[in-house]
Amino acid sequence: GKVAFQRTFEVKAEMLDKYSFSFVAYGINYQSEVTINGNFIGRHLGGYSSFVVPIPVNVLQVGTENVIKVSVDNELTPKTTLPLRQQVGGWRTYGGIFRDIYLLATPKLAIEEMRARADVVSDAKGEVRSARIFVHGEVADHGFDLTTPGGLMGFQVEIQDKLSGEMVGRSGISPLSPQQNKSVSVDAELVL
Repeated sequence: GKVAFQRTFEVKAEMLDKYSFSFVAYGINYQSEVTINGNFIGRHLGGYSSFVVPIPVNVLQVGTENVIKVSVDNELTPKTTLPLRQQVGGWRTYGGIFRDIYLLATPKLAIEEMRARADVVSDAKGEVRSARIFVHGEVADHGFDLTTPGGLMGFQVEIQDKLSGEMVGRSGISPLSPQQNKSVSVDAELVL
C-alpha cells in the first residue's frame, strides 16, 4: 500500500554557499515521490534501480526546519508496474525504503561524468609496452563564482599506481571555461 516517511534535518549557511545538492536513493519500492519543505523534488518508478534527483536552488533553508518527505506506493497496477498484479506463488511485492537514501552535497563546480578509453601498444611477444589514455569528462557549473576577474582554470588528469600511490602519468592542462548552470565537455590525453 501507501506509506510516507518524513524526517527533519539541518542545513548550515556555509553549506548553501559552497554546495549544490541532490537527493540520492539506492532503492525505494515501487513508486516514490520526494518533497523537501513542501516542494516537489521528483518521482521515480522501479524499486530495484537507484536514482538521483537534483534539488533546485532555494528549496533548502538555513537551520533545522528542513523537512524531507518520501511517499512510497508498492501497489501493482496494469498501467505502471511489471508484473501487472501479484502472481500466484510469486514473490511478495514489499514496499518501502529498503536501501540507503541521502542528500549529496557537491561543490558548485564539479565533475559530473567521466569516461576513459585506453589504446594499448604491445611488442612482438604480446607484452604491453605502453598505453595511450583518452579521458572525456563533463564539468557542471551550478552557481560557481570565480571571484578573480580574468582568472584561468584548467583540467588535468593524473594516474597513480594503486599500490604505491606514486604518480605514473599526467596529462597536459586543458583550458576550462565554466558557464553558469551548464555542463562543459573537457578532454585530456596521456601516455603510460
